[in-house]
Amino acid sequence: MLAQCTWPGSCVARRLLGVVERAAVTGRGGRIRELDLARAVALVAVAIIHSSAWLVASGASPSAGFLPALASLARVCVPAFVLLSGATLWHLYGAPRPPAGWFLRKRASRLLVPWALAVLLFLLVALYTREVHDTASLVSWLAYGAGHLYFLLLIAQFYLLFLLLPRGRAALWWTALAALVLQEGLDALHTYGPNLSGAAAWAGTYLAQEEFPFWIGLFLIGCLAGRHLLAILERYRWWPLALLVTLIAGWLTLLEGSHVGGSMWQQGTGAYFWPSRLPFTCAFTLTLLWLGRALAGWLAHVQAAIDVLGQHSLGIYILHPLPLVLLGPATGGWADLPRLLLLLVSTLGFGTLAVLAWSRRGRDVRDVWLASHKRPSPSPLV
Repeated sequence: MLAQCTWPGSCVARRLLGVVERAAVTGRGGRIRELDLARAVALVAVAIIHSSAWLVASGASPSAGFLPALASLARVCVPAFVLLSGATLWHLYGAPRPPAGWFLRKRASRLLVPWALAVLLFLLVALYTREVHDTASLVSWLAYGAGHLYFLLLIAQFYLLFLLLPRGRAALWWTALAALVLQEGLDALHTYGPNLSGAAAWAGTYLAQEEFPFWIGLFLIGCLAGRHLLAILERYRWWPLALLVTLIAGWLTLLEGSHVGGSMWQQGTGAYFWPSRLPFTCAFTLTLLWLGRALAGWLAHVQAAIDVLGQHSLGIYILHPLPLVLLGPATGGWADLPRLLLLLVSTLGFGTLAVLAWSRRGRDVRDVWLASHKRPSPSPLV
């Protein structure tokens, strides 16, 4: 029963929240809510990065102020998504090894088809903003992964890798150890190594964000976590310790970021590869998983929103930057904090509503909404 409306539009807002909650409950299946919470928080961090990009220079050090430090900490999002992808895949399909053809068809329909459509959409955006204005700029834009869409190409590589991973416990642990050494070595070279030139620069610097070796350790940690996911969640009472480690690791990440070089290859997107990013990501993700279990009662009040953001994180990730194309320039004279909040709310709100509008859950929301506003048929005359 809806409470009495106290301000104009409150009944509309409450009805909308009600139907979203009813739609979120349906089709939830056996999903693990803690994973949805972690994905939802990572998605908000992605929106912080893209929103703050209109206020913070790409090469700004975390020591330059609050917003550069916030953007730097928010870059835990993509590494967290990589780790969560490994955990989810192994939890669902780890053992026995799934049939390759079936698995790849299932994953391709969820990833490559949206990627192809999104490339066409964001190419129009790039033409509008003049980021793409000739053949050379088009080739460069595509090579760099079509903006934020590089993440879909990265995850596609991990789908292939997932099929090749050993299923035995000891072999998987040794593979994860080798992957950690490889990732931290490559990340250290990317952050502190000499400037590369020619083809080596493309492979080792410019395109690192879309190449799986620079992320492979996180993915394998996720696979190991997925192997024991339910047992890990049962240890949620250790969340205060995990939170303390996260705070320390976050401080160390900011400290490292303040001492690396100031080029766009070391800050900005290059900040994903600071060696301190890996332990920060692991502690951050574990804290979210444990807090999701420890605070389940309190989170029930916002569970519908968590479900929508977590279960539709990929679609929202793809579409959410669109409002920034117009709102970013239009808010150029605003103060930093109101501007950031407006961009953040707009980008997340647009991405969520756009995905819901085209999803099955969105159709459920729309049907319930229309039914609740359908005028009753006039009573037949007696």
